[in-house]
Amino acid sequence: MHVGLYARVSTEEQAQGFSIDHQTERMQAYCVSQGWPHYDLYIDDGYTGTNMNRPHLKRLLQHIKEGRIQVVLVYKLDRLSRKQKDVLHLLEDVFDKYQTGFRSVTEPFDTSTPFGKAMIGMLAVFAQLERDTIIERTRSGKSQRTRQGLWYGGPVPFGYELSPTSKQLVQNTSQASLVREMFSQFTQGNSYLSIARWLALRSTERKFSSPKTLVYMLSNPIYVGKLKHRDELVEAQHPPIIDPETWNQAQAELNLRRSGRAKYGKYLLSNLLVCGVCGAKMKHIRMKDQRREVVRARNYYLCSTKHSRGKCGSRYYPERELEERTIEALTRLALDPALVRTELANFSAPEIPDQPLLDELTAKLLELNAKLDRWYDAFEAGHLEVSKVRERLAPLEHEKASLLIRLSELDKLRELRQRQHELTDSDLRHNLGLDLVSDGAIATAQQQRDTSLDCIPSISNVWIHLAESERAAILRAAVNKITVHADGSLEFAWNS
Repeated sequence: MHVGLYARVSTEEQAQGFSIDHQTERMQAYCVSQGWPHYDLYIDDGYTGTNMNRPHLKRLLQHIKEGRIQVVLVYKLDRLSRKQKDVLHLLEDVFDKYQTGFRSVTEPFDTSTPFGKAMIGMLAVFAQLERDTIIERTRSGKSQRTRQGLWYGGPVPFGYELSPTSKQLVQNTSQASLVREMFSQFTQGNSYLSIARWLALRSTERKFSSPKTLVYMLSNPIYVGKLKHRDELVEAQHPPIIDPETWNQAQAELNLRRSGRAKYGKYLLSNLLVCGVCGAKMKHIRMKDQRREVVRARNYYLCSTKHSRGKCGSRYYPERELEERTIEALTRLALDPALVRTELANFSAPEIPDQPLLDELTAKLLELNAKLDRWYDAFEAGHLEVSKVRERLAPLEHEKASLLIRLSELDKLRELRQRQHELTDSDLRHNLGLDLVSDGAIATAQQQRDTSLDCIPSISNVWIHLAESERAAILRAAVNKITVHADGSLEFAWNS
């Protein structure tokens, strides 16, 4: 007779010292007492008993169906499941069906008798009652801690770590700097994908492959020093990573993207163009011109309704034509130079990296280099196999590459910010192409901005020197919407 010994412990029970080793020792001793020399272990370490989505439980059930297991042994019934429905399903639809016995080390019952089956049913009821009681106490404790502004437990958010003494969240200097930069890039219009790739190159501690991960982080009030209690936000006792202004900007950008009106996009006119025929948004498309010997790709803007084969009388509008006409209109716009200066500053003024962050990253790099050296020394001494070394070195080398990227960036940022602090106001005005504008003209333009759009000079002399992100910033500071009519004429809705 072959016996399957099933052991399970959840993550919460691990913290309480509920040991897998203790369960297996007791079950093995029970097998010896019963004269069962042949048994296999099935261990689900760190899995909840509230569902049956457990890898080794599935393997055990498969072996039962194959006839390889005649008796299932557990330390206690709730190791099998904490839900009465699941226990009864296993007993009646699996164990009975495949003529498999079921025993518990600590609970004397015999499933072959009606009384034994009834006893199991009652034990299952109490197991579920215990589970429901634990859930209720956990929720109550979490709610009470949240009201007090205390961390309520669970996975620690990226950017923080749990203090072993106070059991409160404290900032992880290295991760917190990445969180700040993530919020900065997001409010500047960078896509979820580009931010995720940027983070993945600089941190190996979390996975950022899914946009849902970034959306969750960007909407998590914990980063602004608050905790969510039901439908309210309460002040937390942990230090915030993001200031309230940046947080509000990020929430506004999230709402904008959810509505389909993202502030920026991959192309200069992304999310600004509206079809003048049907009112739908327009999208950028690329088509191949195969009429010539050399196939060329041509870029257009097209009504999204027409693109999805809907009914719309609009046409294809060449990308270059629309963008040139928009830039021409922009250069005639009475654009507030102070607003231009502010928008560009948002793209070119990252915060200066502090020395503690540099020290922490440098210390991590030294520690990592020492660890790598030990592995290489062990390999050269012939103590390790090549496959083992490769398996261990790959993540370490990846982590080292991430640290080197961050340290290089921080050095460049510090140098850049030092140069920017040395610039005078006249230097800034010259860099932005505003040196021909007097302070009086700027003040006059600010007074007339709501009623006139033609009183401040052009920015055409600096446009060609701007990066795409800077052009997008200036354009969106001035333009709210561009309607493209059927005849190709453009109607601009300027920001007031």
